[in-house]
Amino acid sequence: MRRLLAFILIAVLSGMGLRAADEVRIMTFDEGDGFAESRVSCIIQDRAGIIWFSTWDGLYRYDGYRLRNYKARPGDNCPLEANRIDYIRELADGNILCRVRSDYFVFNRTSRKFTPYTGPRSAHDVRYMPDEATQRMVAAMPRYAGISVRILYKDRQGGIWVYSMLGLDRISFVSKPISNRKATDAPQEEVRGLMEDSKGRLWVADKNGYVRIVGRDGRLAGYLDASGSLRPAPVLFGHSVYCIREDSRGTVWMGAKGSGLFRLTPSDKGFAVDRYVANNPIDGDLNHNDIYSIVEDSYGRMWIGTYGGGLNVATVGPGGRVTFANSGNGLPPVHEGDVEIHRLAITPGGVLLVGTNTGLYTARIERNTAAMKFHANRRDPADATSLSNNRVTDIVQARSGNIFVSTYGGGLCRIMSTNLLSDTITFRPYTTDSGLASDVVMSVTEDKQGRLWLVSGASLSCFVPSTGVITNFKRSMFSGGFVFSEARPLCMADGRLVMGTTQGILEFNPAELKKSSYVPPIVVDCGSRVELGPNEKSLSIEMAALDYNKNEQIEYAYKLDGVDETWNYTTDSHIRYANIPAGKYLLHIKSTNGDGIWTDNERTIEIHRTPAFNERPMAWMLYGGLLLVALYAIFKVAAYIRRLQRELSDIKMTTGEKVEYALLKHGERHVPGQGAPEADVERERDDAWSAKVWAYMERNMANAELTVDSFAQDMGMSRSVFYLNMKRVFGVTPNNFMQEARIAYAKELLRAHSGNISEVAYKCGFSDPKYFSRCFKKATGMTPSEYC
Repeated sequence: MRRLLAFILIAVLSGMGLRAADEVRIMTFDEGDGFAESRVSCIIQDRAGIIWFSTWDGLYRYDGYRLRNYKARPGDNCPLEANRIDYIRELADGNILCRVRSDYFVFNRTSRKFTPYTGPRSAHDVRYMPDEATQRMVAAMPRYAGISVRILYKDRQGGIWVYSMLGLDRISFVSKPISNRKATDAPQEEVRGLMEDSKGRLWVADKNGYVRIVGRDGRLAGYLDASGSLRPAPVLFGHSVYCIREDSRGTVWMGAKGSGLFRLTPSDKGFAVDRYVANNPIDGDLNHNDIYSIVEDSYGRMWIGTYGGGLNVATVGPGGRVTFANSGNGLPPVHEGDVEIHRLAITPGGVLLVGTNTGLYTARIERNTAAMKFHANRRDPADATSLSNNRVTDIVQARSGNIFVSTYGGGLCRIMSTNLLSDTITFRPYTTDSGLASDVVMSVTEDKQGRLWLVSGASLSCFVPSTGVITNFKRSMFSGGFVFSEARPLCMADGRLVMGTTQGILEFNPAELKKSSYVPPIVVDCGSRVELGPNEKSLSIEMAALDYNKNEQIEYAYKLDGVDETWNYTTDSHIRYANIPAGKYLLHIKSTNGDGIWTDNERTIEIHRTPAFNERPMAWMLYGGLLLVALYAIFKVAAYIRRLQRELSDIKMTTGEKVEYALLKHGERHVPGQGAPEADVERERDDAWSAKVWAYMERNMANAELTVDSFAQDMGMSRSVFYLNMKRVFGVTPNNFMQEARIAYAKELLRAHSGNISEVAYKCGFSDPKYFSRCFKKATGMTPSEYC
């Protein structure tokens, strides 16, 4: 919706009855928002909070984001005779009753279709009537001067809906933005140094080289010139001052970028200025000219944090002479290499904390600075309790005693350890996941109520440590076109906060930054339960937090139980999920209101996705059964193939043995005169060998892996000799011998009823009972079962 800034009025118009801190905002709906230039006849707000308005071009729905138009279109079977709707109201079932001329129709919110209305028609046209005060207030606005205006509705957030020849407007009343204040006409006035001195005066230093002092009463005390005098008109100090500190003696110390350190001693004309620059650190001079932070210890020494040279300790000696201790003349270095220091802090217990670009360093302050030992704490990616980011931008110890460390990119960290002199300090982080506006926290300060104010480039975050509540203040709360600078904010003695910006200072009382406590209801384009079919694995839900007075973009958080481990944060008003597993889930949705405050408006939606057949347990059981059947079939086929291979091998061996026997037989020689004694000796030898063969066969009768080769090897013969002896002694080949021996043994077992046919087959060396049955029938003419 187009915001008409030309018609945003400061609420000082007489008779309007608005607070001085309020202003009027007018929002106009036009074709760019999807609203045709059509006459508006009636407006209502339903129980859910959605705005509906009837026009001469159909029915419109508005949820703070989108305008939706519903009307009759060619060929859609809509019963509306015309799209001019003269009156609407909500029915008890939540649907919208529409009057078209003298006929009534119902717009069904679920089907988004019109149907004829058949219910009672008494007292339908009860329209909103504005009171006289509202009419006078609208009539007094310059936008509507001299034209006819119809005030159609006042919604629950106080918004007034007006229709005129200028179109459809919504008038709302919002807090007036807080403005910055510049001291000069320079295009940019980036404030980097702020301090409240012991006299209650505000010191403001900017990068243009001005240093001005404002009295407790708000009047300008003067501009500081290079000599230390205070001038009533803008005059350059001439250096870009980044930090200002008043010590316990009333002396003011100022650190500048590139210009070293300045010591201002009060005098009759203002201040006597002494300047210290980097020269010869070994001889007690400053070691770097970029100075970002200054603090004082209990010994009255000033600790100087430089951006590149590490630490310097300034000691004021007799006669006001200042000497510096640093890593070049005895002060232990914070760590090896150049150190870029952003901020220093000293606890009441005397522990120095050093915030740098490479982590947080701590040491106990000793009178003899050479005896100090620094401890380093840096980010450990594997440890959630380590420092969240190594670039430390600020350090503050709250009145509660808790110490907070801000980082550039890691949000805010609270130190949880009681021992600060350790390399393993534990931290608790607060980031955008906790509700911060940004993880880039440039500085932080504590106000009179114990709240921490965190400064980011384009926003402020107010953090209440005791409750963990975070309130964000973004651009809409401020005017002036600035961003915040890295200057540490000031909490003045009277409770005011002063912030440095790129366009001067921003000064306000925290009570002036008012946030809406409105809790917007969340509406979605589905019911409280969503059913998804087996093939519907994706989900898209359109949602809207109904806050029509939004000053900021509404943020949403959503989480689907069983799918998301943490909340998802977004400013998109759509939720999308893909590849949702089958099952039942609960979707949680919550949001901020229009002022960026997280509210207790969580809504839940039940989501049930019916599993496809292949996602059901029965399917997996069936698949498992089929797999087992397939494996069994593969096993049986493999066994059958092995049996065929064995039979083929037996056939090949028998043929080979016959050939070998023929060759051996052909090579035999008859020895004339061979007598009977030699024959007897040969017969005895054959009998002994026969007994040995039978004994071996009996021992290996059940061995299904017995082969001719292994048989011959165990007999101590070659295959050919073994074959020849088997033919000569037994008259059969080795394979036939083993087969006949096994069949003979099977007969004995079957006659003795020693087990069933399968058991007999295994005892006789057959690995397949079916193969055994075929061999038995071939040898005996009957099956094993017929034999026994």
